[in-house]
Amino acid sequence: MSFAAGQLHSVLWHGDGTYNVAKVLVADDRGLHVRVYAEQFFDRPTTLPTDLEVGSPYDGTVFGVSHIPVTVEQYEAWSPELLGQEPVTEDDLDGYRQWLAAAADTDYLGEVEEGGLIGRLASRFKKA
Repeated sequence: MSFAAGQLHSVLWHGDGTYNVAKVLVADDRGLHVRVYAEQFFDRPTTLPTDLEVGSPYDGTVFGVSHIPVTVEQYEAWSPELLGQEPVTEDDLDGYRQWLAAAADTDYLGEVEEGGLIGRLASRFKKA
């Protein structure tokens, strides 16, 4: 499967049989950088839901993730199905830019390729 920036997919992200919507922020030779929206659905959405939010762990509701780097194989394990496409905005990229800044100060990028930290984090979100 081929992925491109701006694609929105329904995904099995939590591993509990519910679906979320994920947006591909960046697709490069190392993998994907995605945003996972907070809204959960018991049935796989077939059209793009309106008013998607990332949410916050501080507001007492279910929340998504503004940015998570994953390999293509990890993302495919979430069973993505294309819902639509929209531009990637500057606001969408805030978490990605923070990750880039943090990665520049560490060997974080090397850990991605070796299945280190990001592999351990992503494995927590794989389908059970």
